[in-house]
Amino acid sequence: MLSSLSFLSSYRFHSLVALCLLCKATQALALDEDSNKYDDVWQHFYAVTLAEFPHNQDFDQDGLTNLSESIAGTNPRDPNDAIRVGNTFIAGGNVVLVASTEKGKRYQLQQSELPAGPVWTNVGNPVTGSGGEWQFVSPLGVGADRRFYQIVVTDQDSDGDGVSDWAEEKTGTHPQESSSISNASGGLANDGDTLRSLLSLTFASVEGESEALEKEARPARFRLTRTVGTMPLTALYQKLPSEDARKATASVSDFNLSVSYPSALITGIDIGTVTLPAGESSVDIIVNPILDADVEVPETVRLSVIRPGSGEQSLPLEASVTLADADPENEANRQLFVAYLGRESGAVTTASGVATALVSGDRRSAQISLTFNNLTSPQNTAYLRIGSDQEVQNIGVGQITGQLWQIRAAQTQLTDQAMLDALFRGDLYVSITTAQYSNGEIRGNLQPATGSVGDPPEPPPPPAYNTEAFPNLASSGIVNNPALDRDIARFLTQASFGPTLESIEEVRQLIAANGNDALAGYSAWIDKQQNLAQAPSPSLLKLTQAADIEEFILRGNKPSTFGNDPQFGTLGQQWNDTSNTWVSSNIKANNHPFQTNRRREWWTLILQSRDQLRQRIAFALSQIFVISEDDTIIQSYHYGTARYWDQLAEGAFGNYRTVLENVTYSPMMGNYLSHLKNQKATGSISPDENFAREIMQLFTIGLVLRHTDGSLKLSPEGLPIATYDQNDITELARVFTGLSFSKIHTGNTGALADNNNFYAANGHRYWQGSWLNPMRFFPDYHDYDQKTLFAGKVGERVIPARTTPFNQNKAINDLNSALVSLAGNPTNATYNGHPNTPIFVSRLLIQRFTTSNPSAGYLHRVATRFRETKGDLGQVIRAILLDYEARSLAHADVRCNGLLDQRVP
Repeated sequence: MLSSLSFLSSYRFHSLVALCLLCKATQALALDEDSNKYDDVWQHFYAVTLAEFPHNQDFDQDGLTNLSESIAGTNPRDPNDAIRVGNTFIAGGNVVLVASTEKGKRYQLQQSELPAGPVWTNVGNPVTGSGGEWQFVSPLGVGADRRFYQIVVTDQDSDGDGVSDWAEEKTGTHPQESSSISNASGGLANDGDTLRSLLSLTFASVEGESEALEKEARPARFRLTRTVGTMPLTALYQKLPSEDARKATASVSDFNLSVSYPSALITGIDIGTVTLPAGESSVDIIVNPILDADVEVPETVRLSVIRPGSGEQSLPLEASVTLADADPENEANRQLFVAYLGRESGAVTTASGVATALVSGDRRSAQISLTFNNLTSPQNTAYLRIGSDQEVQNIGVGQITGQLWQIRAAQTQLTDQAMLDALFRGDLYVSITTAQYSNGEIRGNLQPATGSVGDPPEPPPPPAYNTEAFPNLASSGIVNNPALDRDIARFLTQASFGPTLESIEEVRQLIAANGNDALAGYSAWIDKQQNLAQAPSPSLLKLTQAADIEEFILRGNKPSTFGNDPQFGTLGQQWNDTSNTWVSSNIKANNHPFQTNRRREWWTLILQSRDQLRQRIAFALSQIFVISEDDTIIQSYHYGTARYWDQLAEGAFGNYRTVLENVTYSPMMGNYLSHLKNQKATGSISPDENFAREIMQLFTIGLVLRHTDGSLKLSPEGLPIATYDQNDITELARVFTGLSFSKIHTGNTGALADNNNFYAANGHRYWQGSWLNPMRFFPDYHDYDQKTLFAGKVGERVIPARTTPFNQNKAINDLNSALVSLAGNPTNATYNGHPNTPIFVSRLLIQRFTTSNPSAGYLHRVATRFRETKGDLGQVIRAILLDYEARSLAHADVRCNGLLDQRVP
C-alpha cells in the first residue's frame, strides 16, 4: 500500500525564496491484510470500504484523495481533518512552515530547487507527530530566488512488532514495546499478531439458537469467531438498546451471560469483556434467560464487540438475539382472552357475541376469533379498539376464526410492550358496527381467562374448620370477642339487608346454643330463616295494594275512577314543579297512586321483615331474572311487578329449576322479554327470540362451556366452545310460542275469569289479574313440530313432534323438556340438566352474596353442591355463606374479595 505523503509548497521572498508543498507516496509499514492498499486500522476506525471510498476520489472534498488520507491517518469523511500547511513565514534567518500532525506518524521536511525535484534534500531531522501543529524550520537559502519544500509523511514502527506507531496509538498499545501488556492477549503475543487476530473477528447470533425462552430455560447464543491467530484474545463488549424504539430491550435482570469454554471468561452484562481461549477459533456467548412473572413481548439482547481502534464511525461488530416468555409452539403456553359482547351505550339491541384473542407463548401475536348474533341491521365491520374508539385492527365482517393480530405499537400505545400491557389491563375491546349503529352496536373488553381442553385437576380443599388456618372464632366464648363480633356483622351483611343490634345478638345466642361453634350457629340461623313459622314472609303485593287503598282514601278517589276523578269535574288544576304555579290540567286523570308505592313498600319489606335471608335471596334472584320499570308495562302494572318479587321470595329455598319455570310462565317476564303472545311461524310471522336467547345466556348456561371451577372448556384449537348458536335460539324460541294471559277480569273491573283470547288486552290498572297469574298455552299458536336443541353440542336434546289433537299438556311437555335440558328435572335421582348451569348460576349467586371474584376452588365447591342437590337453593346458599372464603377473616382482608354495587329493584 502507499505509505508516504508529501506536501509541496513554494514561497517567494523579495524574488529570492519560494516554498511549495506537494504529495508523493512510497511503500507503507501499515497493516493491509486484505491487500487493498488501505491501512486496516484506518479502515476500521473510519468505517471505510473500497467500494465507497475509491483510491483516487476525494470523498470529503478537502483536496486529498482517499488514499492520501489513509497514508496521513486523517478522516476521509471530514473536510476539516486533513494534513495541510497552514501559516508560512520568515522568522530571523529561517523559513517556518506550520502543519498539522497525526500522533505516531513520521514527518520529514525536504527542499529542492525545482518543483518536481528530482533531487530532494532533507532539512533537519524527521519528527514524530504529536497530534497537534508542528513548526518545520529551514534556513534561508542563498543563490536562488525560488526554493521548493515538501513534508513527507510516513509510518514508523519503533518497536518492530509489525504495527505502525500511529496504529498503536489508535489501538491502545505501546509504540515502544513489541508485546504490550495492554494488548488483547495480555502481552502473551506481540502487538502485530494480536491486532491481526482482533481485526479478523466476526460476531453473529447462532443460526437456530437466536431466541431464548424463559419458561423452558432455553438459552440463545452469540458466536465470536476469528480467522487469524491462536493466542488468548480479550475483547470488550457492551449491551445496546434495540434499534427500533418501539421494540423492547432486555434489562440486566432478564438474563445472565456465560461462555462455551470453561477457560473462556466473561464479565459484566451491560458492559464487559469476553476472552477467546488460546488455541480456539471461536467462543459462544450464551444468553441465559431468568424466569420471572412479568408478561413481556420479545425483548432484544443486542451486543456490540468493541475492538481496539474503534471510533465513532467504526463498522459495528454487533448482533442481536431475542428473549421471549415461552415457546410459541407449545399450546400450553398460550394465554386466552375473552370478551363477552353486549350493547354499546345508546344502542337498542338484543345482539350478543363472544370474541377471543389467543396470545402466543412468546407474546408476539394473537389469533382473534369472533361469533355474534341478532344484530339489528347488516354488519359494517368489527374492530379491535382501544381508548376512545381508536382502531388497533380491523377484524372484518362475519364470524371470524383465527385472524392473526401482530401485537405492535399503535395509536396511543407507543411500544409493543405498552400494547401488551393494555391488553392485560383490559383496555382493548372488540366493537361491531352496523348500518344502524355505525359507531358500534355491541362491544366487549378482552379479559384474561383460564381454560383447558381436558378437565383440570380439582382445586385443593380449603383449610379445615377449627384449625389455625380456619379457626372457630367462638372457641373462646361469645363475650368480649371482637373477631367473632366482626364476623357476625360480616355474615349478616352477606345474608341479610344489614346487621342490627337485635340480629347480631340473635346470631350470637345461636352460636352459644350450639356449643360456641360459630359455623354451627350460622347454620342454625339459616335453618331458622327457612322456617316460615319462625321467620314469616310478608307479601310485597299485599303491602303495595294496602298502600294504594290508603292513598286512594286520602285522595278521596277510588280505583274504579282512577283516570277520571269526579270530584274535580272539568276544572282540575295541577301544581307545576317547573313554574311553581297551579295550572289547568287533567289532575282528574292523575289523582291516584302510581308505582312509587311498590318501591316504598319494598323498602318497608326488606328493612322490617324477619325473613331477611329469604328476601336477600329474592334480591339476588331479581338481579338474575331481571325485569325493569324502564318498561312502561312493568312500571304501570305494579301489582304484577310486586307479585313477581313475591314469586322469587317463595322460591328462595326451593329448586332453581322451579324458579326458572315460574319465571318462564310469569306474564311480567313474558312482557319484558316478549314471549307473551309469542306465536308460531305463520306467513310473515316468526317467533320472537328474546326469551329463548336470554334464558340460555343470562339464566342458565351462559355463552361458553366451563369446567366446574369456572375455567373455560377449550376446543382442541384452544378456543372457548360456544354453548349455543343462532340455530339453537331459533329452535328454543319455537318452544315458547302460544303463551298468553291465563286470567282476565271481566269488564276490566269484574270478576277474575279464565282467558280464552290469545290477544287479550292488558286490562285495568288496578284490576291486574292478567299480570298476577301465570301464563298458559293456547294450542292454536304453539309450534308442535319437532325441535332439536343444542344440535351437535353438549346437551343436545330432540323434542319430538306432537301428534294431534294438540292441547295445552303437549305444549307444556315441550316446555318441560326444554327446561330439563337447561336446568334438569328436580324429581330425577341425580342432576340431569345442562352441565354449565350449576357453574354459571353458582357464580352469579356467589357474586351477589359474598364476593365479585370467587376463586376457582370456591366456585368448584358451590357448583358441586348445586349439582349434588339438583339446584336446591337453600343448600346452595348455605354452601356459599359457610364456605371458608366467606367466613375466613384473613380472606376478608384481601382487597379483591368484596362485592360490586348491586341494582335496587
